Amino acid sequence: LFQDICQNEISQQIEFQHILVDAGTGFTAIAWILANSLLKANKQIHVVQMAGSQEDFEERLLFYRQHLIRTLQTEPFDIQPFHLHEPVWGKSFGSINAKVWQEIILQARQEGILTEPIYTSKLFATARQLIEGQTLNGNVLLIHSGGVLTLAGFQAELQEALE
Repeated sequence: LFQDICQNEISQQIEFQHILVDAGTGFTAIAWILANSLLKANKQIHVVQMAGSQEDFEERLLFYRQHLIRTLQTEPFDIQPFHLHEPVWGKSFGSINAKVWQEIILQARQEGILTEPIYTSKLFATARQLIEGQTLNGNVLLIHSGGVLTLAGFQAELQEALE
């Protein structure tokens, strides 16, 4: 996916300076960081970490870096700088409060995008805070990694938030 985005940047004549992705176990976010580093794409990867500690994340990142080097039989490469962020609310995994539901409704109404309460709604809210606070300059790409079917388990809560 990272390589596809880089190719699309060329064909669409746009360049993203920042890519934001959510993380539970961190596997997908780590893949983004390693692809950015291996391809020397110089993107700022921002990870909104929903679970675990920064130390655990960095340990897994180093593990998968070594695994990638062995698998691809490539020279060791430096990991490009990246940013770990806590979500703006609901900071522990699975934590869902009224602000999370408000975010889901806001995204649906303003952007026409359904998000779920565990990951993506927190990613979008954190991204908005970073953008509005002018922490991020340039073009920003948010990765909506799915999970909308999770909403099926929260129908009553979503209905209550709409009232």
